[in-house]
Amino acid sequence: VRAGDFKKAGEFNDAYRNAMDILRTDTVKGVEAKIEETAKRMLGFMGSTAAGSIQIGFGFADPANPFSSLRLQYTEGGLAIPGEELGLGIQSAMVIGVFEAFRELGRLYMKTGDLDKAIYYLKEGLKKTGIANPQRMHNWIAICYYGQNRFPEEEKECLEALSIKENESIMLNLALAYRDKEYFDKAVDSLKRAVMINPRFAAGHYHLALLYLKEKKKELAGNHFELAIQLEPDSDQGRSAAEYLRMIKTTK
Repeated sequence: VRAGDFKKAGEFNDAYRNAMDILRTDTVKGVEAKIEETAKRMLGFMGSTAAGSIQIGFGFADPANPFSSLRLQYTEGGLAIPGEELGLGIQSAMVIGVFEAFRELGRLYMKTGDLDKAIYYLKEGLKKTGIANPQRMHNWIAICYYGQNRFPEEEKECLEALSIKENESIMLNLALAYRDKEYFDKAVDSLKRAVMINPRFAAGHYHLALLYLKEKKKELAGNHFELAIQLEPDSDQGRSAAEYLRMIKTTK
């Protein structure tokens, strides 16, 4: 990550403080606790006899270059000491904690409907290389763009997610975006791919059947409605598929 990714020197500090102070989820607290526990244990190995009273915190050797100078600090006897000697493993754990917090804060803003903030924090969370399941975060960003009716950005994020790992739910999201823009051929192709990835994906069969019905391809629509019913007969979509199937049979 480049320092230039943040427009102002204090922007990273503010974003991190926001994530930790506002969010404070169990996940974030667990990351912090693990860092603190590991740091204190290593300090004990180094001969410190006051590990129990040591306070662990975060700091930056150079605020203008936060990612190249991220440091763990501990305070003993009122004196803050940079933690370079505590080892790269702890530093790495701390960085992971920061980006985990950004991701979770993005999800929180999604739930509250503040989509601009959700997109901002999710994108900040993606700036760390090597994070787990980045395709999931791209999909969340795509969902935010869908809520803002920003199709080009939504499509781009879906395709980015799928380039990392194919997933039937993300393929469905992309198909629905194409459907809403009346790109029906692309929507059908995406749904075909979704049910190829997971033949037991009931939602994929249901929406593919609806598109075939729109194209007056009743036999194909009926086949996929039947699959949707078989897979999830008691769901809302399963019951809706049964109604459509009865309609198809009565109009033949």
